Amino acid sequence: MLQVLRFLGLMNAAVWLGGVVYFSAAGIRTVFQPSIRALFHEYYVGTVAQALQASYFRFQVVCAAVAIVHLLLLWWLRPRHVQRPLATIVAIMSALVVLTAFVIQPQMKSLFETKHRAPTWAQRETAATRFRVWHGVSQGFNLLILGGLVFYVWRMAAPADEVKFLTTQKAQNPFAVSERV
Repeated sequence: MLQVLRFLGLMNAAVWLGGVVYFSAAGIRTVFQPSIRALFHEYYVGTVAQALQASYFRFQVVCAAVAIVHLLLLWWLRPRHVQRPLATIVAIMSALVVLTAFVIQPQMKSLFETKHRAPTWAQRETAATRFRVWHGVSQGFNLLILGGLVFYVWRMAAPADEVKFLTTQKAQNPFAVSERV
């Protein structure tokens, strides 16, 4: 049971890491290619990017929830099997994911709309500046999550650090000549 649970945890970590790497390296960049920007107005390109980010954050929330449930099940089955650094990294990554998905992303969506639909240029400029700041914070959190995921996958892929019990008794040689009195 424990091996199956460790395998499921490793698969979740690998899928989560793969999703973050793909989205960060290729997925979102596709929307902002010059050929796409030439076809569509900046507002529509940004709207598509916002929709992709919303899906990406939902994906991360699900992966973080699975990681937390996985650690809780490990702790329930073998309380000493869960390592503090691993649990700490999962907690920090989960907090960053929740913060990004439920605080930063809605704020960025609102600022994006204001940036393109505000009645005055001053409001649009203010919204654009604040959007860039929140985007930078979001990217910084994404890099922290990526680093945490690399550590998480590395620790999940490592063999379990189980306590090995050593006996102090010597094994008896079955071929030794025994003295019988």
